[in-house]
Formats: sequence, C-alpha cells, structure tokens
Amino acid sequence: MRVRITSENSEGKGAASVDVNNVQISVQQIEDVTVSVKAGATNIIVLEANFEHGVKTTQVESASSVSAARIYARTDNTIGQNQIELCRVIVPNGATAVTKEMIVLKYRVNRAVGVEFSNEISSTEERKAATPLAVKTLHDLVDTKAPLDSPHLSGTPTAPTASQGTNSTQIANTAFVKAAITALINGAPGTLDTLKEIAAAINNDPNFSTTINNALALKAPLASPRRSQVTPTAPTASQGTNSTQIATTAYVRAAISALVGSSPEALDTLNELAAALGNDPNFATTMTNALAGKQPLDATLTALASLATGANKLPYFTGKDTVAQTDLTSVGRDILAKTSILAVIQYLGLRELGTSGEKIPLLSTANTWSARQTFNGGITGALTGNADTATKLKTARTIGGVVFDGSANINLPGVNTTGNQNTTGNAATATKLATARNINGVKFDGSGDININTLVSRGRVTALSGSTQGAAGIQMYEAYNNSYPTTYGNVLHMKGASACW
Repeated sequence: MRVRITSENSEGKGAASVDVNNVQISVQQIEDVTVSVKAGATNIIVLEANFEHGVKTTQVESASSVSAARIYARTDNTIGQNQIELCRVIVPNGATAVTKEMIVLKYRVNRAVGVEFSNEISSTEERKAATPLAVKTLHDLVDTKAPLDSPHLSGTPTAPTASQGTNSTQIANTAFVKAAITALINGAPGTLDTLKEIAAAINNDPNFSTTINNALALKAPLASPRRSQVTPTAPTASQGTNSTQIATTAYVRAAISALVGSSPEALDTLNELAAALGNDPNFATTMTNALAGKQPLDATLTALASLATGANKLPYFTGKDTVAQTDLTSVGRDILAKTSILAVIQYLGLRELGTSGEKIPLLSTANTWSARQTFNGGITGALTGNADTATKLKTARTIGGVVFDGSANINLPGVNTTGNQNTTGNAATATKLATARNINGVKFDGSGDININTLVSRGRVTALSGSTQGAAGIQMYEAYNNSYPTTYGNVLHMKGASACW
C-alpha cells in the first residue's frame, strides 16, 4: 500500500525547515512523493534532511550515498534528530488500501523556514511557535482551573490536611474538622457529645454555676462536716457491718465491748497487752526462735535427768526408760580410754587364738597351713620363699650386658634396638647370609635358589640315537673319525638352558 505526499501550496511546492547538527536546513518539495506503508502498524511519515561539513550529499553530487533530503515511513515509533513528522498512517491488519480515516495529522510539526511550530504548551524555546492545537490545549486546561478570587468549586475538591492545632488561613478539609471535633468531645458519652445535650443536662440554665454554688452554700461538706450548733445523729449499724456507713457512738462502744470480751482488767487495753508481750512487735517469731533451741520432751531423757549424778558413776538401763548407776573403777576408766581392740588386748595382757575368721594362730615355731590364708591387714616381719606378688628380683641379673631386675622391660642393642651385639652360633630366624658367596661364579646369599651351568668333558661315550637326550647342562664330547683313539674334534652338548647364536 502507498500514500502520496503532496504540498498544501497551490503550486505544489511547499517548504519546511529541519534542524540538523545545530544548522537549520530548508527543504522545498518540488513534486509529489509516494511512500510505502505496512498493514498492522503505525507508519510515521517523516521528512529527513542531512548535512555535515565536508560531506557531499546527492544535492551536489549524484553519486553520493548521502541523501540531502527524503520522505519515508518509520514503524519503530521513533523520530530521528534530523527528522520532522509530516503525518501518521495507522493501517489495521487485513487492510488492502489506505483510507482518509487512517491518516492522523495530530502529531505533525509544521515548520516554516526560520520558524518551528510546536504542539507543546510547556516549551520555553524562543524560536518555536505554538500551533493551533497547542493553543486549544492550553485554553481547555485554563477552563478547568478555578479563579484565585472567590473561586466556585464543583465536584469533590480536595486539599491537604493541616496538622491539629493549626490556626491560619489554610483551608480546613473535612478530615481536619472531624479530628478537631473528636478532640473537643474527648471521649464524652454519646448522650453528652453535643452542645444541645449539655444544655439540657444543666436545665438550660445560663447561670448554672451560680445556681449550684448558691445551693451548695446551704449544705454541709461530706468531708469533715463541722456542726457547731447541733448534734447530728445517724442510724446505728449492726455489729459486724463493714462498709462506709457512719458509725455512731453506740456502734463504737458495742464494738469495743466485743473486742475486750471478758479480759481481766489488767489486760483490757492495747497498752496493757503490749506491756505483757514485752513491747515486742515480733513476739511470735521471738518465741518460735526460742523454742527451736530447746530439747523436745522425751521419756528416756527424763529418766536420765532423774539420776543423782556423782563422781565415778556409770549409768545403765535396767529396762525401757529405766536407768540406774554403778561404780566406775579406775580399770574400767582405763579400758574405756583405749582407742582400739588391740590396745585393750595389750592392756589386759591377752593374745588372739584361733584358725578361722580374722584370728591368726600364734606361731612360736615353724608351722604349715594346709589351705591358703588371707591377710587383709598385711604382714610385718621377714619372709622367705617365692612371693606371687613380687614386682622385682631381689638381686638384679645381666642379660646381654643389660641389667634386668624384673621391674621393667629392657632393650638389647643389636637385637630389638639399633646397636652391636656379639652373637655366636646359628640364628634360627636368619633368611640370608651376611656376606654373599660365589658358587661357580654365581652370587649366592641364601635368600633364593640359583642355577649353575656346568661344562663337563665326557671323554669317549657312546653316541646318542633316536630321542635320547644327554644330561642337563653344558657338556663337551670327543668326536672320533673311524675309530678310537684318534680324535677328530670336540662336540658341545647343552640342555636346560637357552643359548644365543
């Protein structure tokens, strides 16, 4: 599909201005131009001008690859720096021809020579002129604005919400007013949150404060009322009442009588009771602590306490919680002073006898036990013979020149540690000779088998026949011509070895 671009000029030769590299290029159309457009795309028809110092365009040199000016369609929704938009052709998918409705002139930039027209209403450039579209856009925008003097607003105008406490000419929106009223009410009940309700509550009395003050002047204060001319009375509450009801003198006297009860006269006041307790505010704690240091009553202790104490007397029990005393002699005191059974035995001049338990037979001469004896307390004195628990030899011995007493392992140099050891005889664990020997020219140290090839002169032998083989090894035979003893030469025979020729 194609679009023909022509000039509005009656002669068909319009002109336009294009800025190229800060240079204004004037382009004049001398004939109509046909431009190809694509279906399913927005085709922006642009006028492009090219200029660069020192570069020849097709205007001065037809062979140049740089076109001085051209009109073509762009579909990438961009306009180059050296281009101006002439119109837009919006072709829907499936269209087969371009219609008038597809051509949009809204975005066209009209530029006369030396003047650029712009649709922008916010431009500050002096060399741009406003198009009628820009003027109309600005006019429509002004119509939507309210005058500064006594504006009449419609719809739902809004304004910033001032902070509470603001007192100025700033506009108060509904949020500000609502917050101010809420702060004024400050949680008042629903029945008293309007001025009308409050006025009704004070009986619509504009002098409510004076009226109330005059009425209060005729009343006695509830706190510490002072009645100098009369004796006020009140109902007497029943005993046990515990409330804010006034207590009459009768109620107080009855309460005191109930408190004193039948206490003796010497203890019927708090002062007398305090004196009886030693003026101790912690009397109960004092008594508890004092009793904690006492021995509880016990029948056995009571029986012991009933004894008449005396020197050298020993108490003893004759029955349950029944005690008596007996004399304690100096011998008895000495025995009680001993700290061990052995000391008691020695004091009494006794010796232990027996063969069982913890008793050890008294041995004045050699004796033999038929069974093993266990001594838990150890044995004191000299012992002879072998001891199962001995940890070392009585007399140390030397092994390979190293002292050994059995108390620790020893190391033998040249045996289990590095060193020299003078050892003679056969070693059962030897695996090779210390010094290798030659056997028929072959090294032998005993660590493995060896093969020895022998060369044996056999002299005169009977010739071998058939598959008969000679002895293993290398052998030399004499060969005779015709008959013995005239030798013809020697023959070498080899078996069991490989040979290289």
